[in-house]
Amino acid sequence: MRVVVNRCFGGFSLSAKAVKRLAELQGRKCFFFKCDVKNSYYTPIESDEDGICSTAFDIPNPNEVLRSKKNWMDMTIEERIEQNKLYDKHELTSRPENRADPLLVKVVAELGIEADGRCADLEIVEIPDGIDWEVEEYDGMETIVEKHRSW
Repeated sequence: MRVVVNRCFGGFSLSAKAVKRLAELQGRKCFFFKCDVKNSYYTPIESDEDGICSTAFDIPNPNEVLRSKKNWMDMTIEERIEQNKLYDKHELTSRPENRADPLLVKVVAELGIEADGRCADLEIVEIPDGIDWEVEEYDGMETIVEKHRSW
């Protein structure tokens, strides 16, 4: 089994080029935006290659789809959960959870160092099939370890 990990201090993340390629392999469109956090308003940008901290979505106008009519603080817990589900449905994350996703592994193999996000040095690690594993991390530097019990 092949798994992607980060091999430097800083943290796991994909570059904009890798996010776009992963979306392509998943059959999704990819649009980049910078966000005005105060107003929750997304402005389109070409990509994040120029160093702007951005968010990617599979929809061309997240302001129409993701903006809630209610203020976050006025929402019920249920409404907040639904809003988060809607956001997660359309976001193209630079920090995928499934590090063994064959498409993620393919992107990192294809792009090499161009797949590395900020403060990342991504590497594909081969582990034996059938191992119950997890990612262990210290200050962003990661290793794959076999799961065990701790008390």
